[in-house]
Amino acid sequence: MIYFKVGRGFLVILCIEPLAGKEIYTEPDPDRPGYYVNFHVFAANIYECRIFRTDPTWAIWAQREAHENRLEGQRSVRDEYVLAAAQWILWYGQSFFKQVLFSGEVSLAGLRSWSSGPLYDGTKFLSLHRWHFWRDQYKAVASGEKEDEKGFGQECKIVAAETAELTDSLEKNMTFGQSD
Repeated sequence: MIYFKVGRGFLVILCIEPLAGKEIYTEPDPDRPGYYVNFHVFAANIYECRIFRTDPTWAIWAQREAHENRLEGQRSVRDEYVLAAAQWILWYGQSFFKQVLFSGEVSLAGLRSWSSGPLYDGTKFLSLHRWHFWRDQYKAVASGEKEDEKGFGQECKIVAAETAELTDSLEKNMTFGQSD
């Protein structure tokens, strides 16, 4: 059974399982391939529907986990981080990019939760520079530049290429040719 709890602009999805009523989907689980990505597909779609007031925090967290932190572990887990982050661009991209361009004033709590990972050296908040960093990371995954000995799976590379193309398209069509 799945139910929703909405508070402070965050969507929390809890799964009640037999004997284990714990929150899941906070990170990829090798024993449950696809659950993490599907959760992000669902959440990004709910955010795009604007059923409740949303902010870009979850989208930022997904991008940070996939691109601003060092990905370790099995290839399937690394793929899921990238695939989950891509869902926020694919399903929520236009709204997300509007917030990149016009994020307005951000509270201190917001800035703390939007903090960047160690691989990104720009500002914490949403900016075109950070958007470009994420785009470049998708391109690196797609081209194999971001690979180490574990690499990324073919599906991950294909989705990363599509996501990089979409980030470029959103920027081109929503900024009228302006860039940083």
